Amino acid sequence: MAGEPFGTKHLRLRIRRKLAGQTTVAKAALAGLIQNLSVNLEFHRGYFTHTVCLVQPAGKDFMRPHHVRDVLLTSDQIQQRVRILIQEIAETCEADNLVMIGILRGSFIFLADLVRGFAEHNLHPRIDFITLSSYGSGTESGGTVKLTHDTDEDLRGADVVIVDDILDSGRTLAFAKELFLKRGARSVRTCVLLDKKARRTVKITADYTGFPVDNVFVVGYGLDYDNRYRELPHIAKVTFLGE
Repeated sequence: MAGEPFGTKHLRLRIRRKLAGQTTVAKAALAGLIQNLSVNLEFHRGYFTHTVCLVQPAGKDFMRPHHVRDVLLTSDQIQQRVRILIQEIAETCEADNLVMIGILRGSFIFLADLVRGFAEHNLHPRIDFITLSSYGSGTESGGTVKLTHDTDEDLRGADVVIVDDILDSGRTLAFAKELFLKRGARSVRTCVLLDKKARRTVKITADYTGFPVDNVFVVGYGLDYDNRYRELPHIAKVTFLGE
C-alpha cells in the first residue's frame, strides 16, 4: 500500500517474487544476500531513516547499525543563522574581489544558501570548489589531508572565504587556508556551519561560525555518513545501535 512503512518482511517478499524463474545460481546468490542483509526502514518527520547490517569483508568499512531520529538543529534554526552569517560576511568582506570557496562535498548546501543571500548586500563573488579528504568511508578522521580536486580561479589579490560544513580537528581548514595564502590571496577567512571544539588538534578558529556542536557524529544539510543523509534539511545526531 502506498505510504505504508516498508520493512524487512516486505523486502523479503518482493525479493522472493523476483526469484521466480531465475537460475539456481542466481537464487543461491540472492538467498545469501537476504541472509546477510537486515534493513530497518522507519518513517520520521516524512523521511526514511534506515540502518544497514552487512557481513563485513576484511579491510572494508560498512555503515554500522544506527538511526538518525535525534534532530539537533531544525531547518528554521539553520536558515535563521545563515541569514545572520550573510550579514556578517557582507559587513567584513570587500566586494571587489571576493572569492567563495566551498570544501566539497559537505559544504555545498551551506555555500549555496550563503551565496543566494549576497545579492541584496551587493556582493557578487566568484565561486569555486576544492575537494579535501581525511575521513574516507568511516566516521573518524584519517589524520592526513588529501587534495583530490583543486580550484580553478586565480586567487592572486583576492579576498577568499573558505566555506566548510564542520570544523572538527582543524586539519582540513588549516590546510586550505595555508594553500590559498601561498597562492597569493590578499586575505583568507573561514566560515563553518558547525564548530566541534572538543575534536580540535590544530590551533585554528573560524572567522564565521554557525553553531557549536558537541562531540557527536552528525548528518544532514550536506553532512553525511558514508555519503548518505546529505539531503536532510536539518542536522541530526547519528546514534549507533548497541552503544
